[in-house]
Amino acid sequence: MRRTFIGASLFLLLISTSVLAGVTILASDFNKNFSCQNPFIATETTTIILNEDISIEGVCELIKAGSGFDIESDRIIFTASTGNRVVIRQASTWKLGLTTQFTGNAKLEKEPGEIIHLIDKTTLFMSGNSRYITIPLR
Repeated sequence: MRRTFIGASLFLLLISTSVLAGVTILASDFNKNFSCQNPFIATETTTIILNEDISIEGVCELIKAGSGFDIESDRIIFTASTGNRVVIRQASTWKLGLTTQFTGNAKLEKEPGEIIHLIDKTTLFMSGNSRYITIPLR
């Protein structure tokens, strides 16, 4: 049993370490440099640390795959320790074409009338304490 526990601990360590593999960007820098008109081009697994909210307005493909991005194994990871969020504003569409994970305390929040358009074989998943929140119509 001790070997199993050590193996499991090592496995969990590898999972938590792999979350920050590749490129890491703070949301504050992301918001300054990228937008729906000037999307981020990912060339490998990218972790975006939500130290502030990211808002999506209009029809938007905020992150696109560049050369070197492996659709099968690379992914976009949003993480937060404080519960910051990616907010899809009312009557907006987020075109999501890359496997995307929300982890830690990151939140994906959609306002009434928004759409998340998953392109091709895109996967969106939540792990850790992350939350997917739908704001009801008022």
